[in-house]
Amino acid sequence: MFEPGPADGPVLVSVTYRVAPAQRTAFTEAMRHVTRSRRRTGALTRVLHQDVGAPDRFVENCLIASRSEHLAQHHARLTATDRRFEETARRLLAPGTAPEVTHAFCAATGPVVTAGPPDEEPAGVPPAARSAPEAVRTGRTTPDDATGTGPRP
Repeated sequence: MFEPGPADGPVLVSVTYRVAPAQRTAFTEAMRHVTRSRRRTGALTRVLHQDVGAPDRFVENCLIASRSEHLAQHHARLTATDRRFEETARRLLAPGTAPEVTHAFCAATGPVVTAGPPDEEPAGVPPAARSAPEAVRTGRTTPDDATGTGPRP
């Protein structure tokens, strides 16, 4: 298993929700408030998708500059109002379901995790090269910025 360092990133956080048909409109409206919260607390991008093949399935994707930024979202920047917005959206989920969360790190800039014993160091990029891309760290983009993570409007 890979334990990311504070500067590792960017981090793609994906949250999958299951929403009953009668609640879908209310859920998407509630998630508009969550969008503002995610961006205010540090998400570079945030999008909510609905699965065409399974219309009860919604996937929220947020891109955050680094692991430390993501932890700050949870522990330092989230307000009581932000929590209420999240709770409102979660009350609209299909009965007996809970959000499913995954965290993914950029394979191009971070270590590539390979199978191996848990106490073995992950193979991949050297620790010095694991920091976030220049555009993520500085907020500046260049014409050859392959990350697509330029500054938020």
